[in-house]
Amino acid sequence: MKRTYFLFVFAMLFAFLSGTAFASRAAVIFIEMEHEDSDEQALEETSTVYITSVRLAKCYDRLYWLVNTSATKDALIETMQAALNGYDTVDAYILGHGGMQFFWCHFDDRFYVDDIIGLKTLKNSDRLRFVYIGSCHSWDVADEFIEAGAVSSIGSAVKMSNFPFYPNFLYYFGTKGYTLSRALGLSQVPLVDDFRIRGDKTLRITTEK
Repeated sequence: MKRTYFLFVFAMLFAFLSGTAFASRAAVIFIEMEHEDSDEQALEETSTVYITSVRLAKCYDRLYWLVNTSATKDALIETMQAALNGYDTVDAYILGHGGMQFFWCHFDDRFYVDDIIGLKTLKNSDRLRFVYIGSCHSWDVADEFIEAGAVSSIGSAVKMSNFPFYPNFLYYFGTKGYTLSRALGLSQVPLVDDFRIRGDKTLRITTEK
């Protein structure tokens, strides 16, 4: 018992001296990929859930899922608050349709730039770290996530597809642990993708706030 306690104290002291924090992590996954707003989960949504699970399951203590009918505006805000309350570091992965200054939610609702900035009013909003916005013209809202408190965000400056960029990005950023800039560079398809980074380009999946 004494030896176990000593090892625990030693580990905590080593972490303090080395600057390493024992932070808990969560990710909020928001997926709504149907313009028709169908209540049936599309194949693209199902495959996105699968690849996200495979790539990110070991990177976070918990994944919060908002898919298809649960991917609503209110649910996103409520889930973000729950994650921010429960974990030291929170990342968000948003995949769906979007336009200038907004992205789509289920039930034909839109999440506008003012709604994004409004996330800053959530309790513990300073725990938000990274946001992936996989929608057309998402570069237009990437800056608002930084304003809301995120350290880094990724968005597309053109009409785009999350495939194959998204699975590749999760592999390099999540599985391999590369920096955002390196993961983004390795994942882009030349002359097709135009994803860009707002904020800290050196962020890694293991980086603390």
